[in-house]
Amino acid sequence: MKRIYARGEDHAMYKHGQCINKVSRLYSVWTHMIERCEKETDHAYKNYGGRGISVCYEWHDPKIFFEWALNHGYEDSLTIDRIENDGNYIPENCQFITLRENTMKRPKKFMHGVYKTRAGNWAVFLSKRINGKNIFFRSGTYKCLGLALIKRNELNDKIVKL
Repeated sequence: MKRIYARGEDHAMYKHGQCINKVSRLYSVWTHMIERCEKETDHAYKNYGGRGISVCYEWHDPKIFFEWALNHGYEDSLTIDRIENDGNYIPENCQFITLRENTMKRPKKFMHGVYKTRAGNWAVFLSKRINGKNIFFRSGTYKCLGLALIKRNELNDKIVKL
C-alpha cells in the first residue's frame, strides 16, 4: 500500500468528504497517528513506532478510520487515546478524550522539570551537573501546562549543548 504524506488536489484529504475549506482536523489526527508509528523521521516516532506501536491495517484507509471515529464520539476538541498505553492503534484499544485527560494519563517522568505553583501556574526548573556542581536553570512560570512542557523541552535542549 502506497503511503502519501504530501498534500495536493488528488490527495485523500480532499476525497474523504471531511474537509471544509481544505482543512480537516480528523484527517490531521489520522495522518499524525500513521506518521508517529511508521515515519522514522517524525519527532514522536521513538515513543510510538520505535516502541513497536503500530496502526491496524484497516485504519490505513482513511474512510474506514473516519467512519469508526465518527461512530465513537469524535469531536474536534478531543484527541485520540490508546486505552492500553503499550497497545496498538486498533478499534478495541482507542477512544477520544480531552487533551487534559490525555496529559494526566502520561507517566510521571513526563512532568520532569515542571511543577505546579501555589498560584496554580506551572514553573519550569531543570538542573545539570557541570564540573562537580549542580547548576539550576529556570525558564519561568506559565498558565498553561502545554506551554510549560514546550518551554521545558526548549530549556533542556539549551542545557544539553552546554
